[in-house]
Amino acid sequence: LDLFYKPRSLALDQAYANLLAQLSGARAPDGLRVDLQLPALLARAGYGWVEGIVPRPAADRAEVERYFERGGALLCLAHLLDITDCHSGNVIAVGDQPVLIDLETVCHQRARDLDESYSDAERRARQTIAASVLGCGLLPEARMEGELRVELGGLSPGPDAVLHTEAVRWVDLGQDSMRREISRQAVGEGAHQLLLDGVVVSVRDHGAALKRGFTRMACHAMARRAAWCAPGGPLEAFAACEARVVFRGTLVYGALLNRLTAPDLAQEGVDRSLL
Repeated sequence: LDLFYKPRSLALDQAYANLLAQLSGARAPDGLRVDLQLPALLARAGYGWVEGIVPRPAADRAEVERYFERGGALLCLAHLLDITDCHSGNVIAVGDQPVLIDLETVCHQRARDLDESYSDAERRARQTIAASVLGCGLLPEARMEGELRVELGGLSPGPDAVLHTEAVRWVDLGQDSMRREISRQAVGEGAHQLLLDGVVVSVRDHGAALKRGFTRMACHAMARRAAWCAPGGPLEAFAACEARVVFRGTLVYGALLNRLTAPDLAQEGVDRSLL
């Protein structure tokens, strides 16, 4: 068993785990259970430990269908709880379970878009997309970041979802010729990609299963809305939790960190702070 130390409160993780436990103990209106896996956790005051999750390929096509049905249920729940940042680095495919491993952004507050270069129409479109099911990051969403084509969907976007990104590395460490180089990397594989017989499975080919799971979770939530929102209900625990606010996308922060390693910004603190 692998454990990961988390130097932060796991109150959000615990509240979400309690909600999943209640879901797995009840049946949806169609008579089936909504069971989603979550890493085991041990919460303490201000810190805790979380189970390490090991990816596993699907055993057969039936497991693939169940994976995407659960993926649809997870998509619905993420939309209802306004969970963001569910990109490829925060989901692990474990057989017939898409496992969400980072819950810092449950009940996420959406910041106003401060980029003045967008027109009013563009800003409204971005806000509409962010408030839709695309806002959680589970579905494949191709976009351009400068000259880079990126697609960070967490629910096995498939072999065609290739992320081109820049990475900084130091060459000739410990020598007079040591230097900083920027290289482009193609990243399309990862623990978020579901495998069947060694081949990556794409969510694009399993829309019906995704829809079934989403509908099942939505009907389940609507049927229990009063109980969920009542005092002492499973949503009450979220009220006292602190959530991380992510103002910009992960790639934006990565590009900023890459730029900050440049030698011209490592000489004067003022130059670095101005960036």
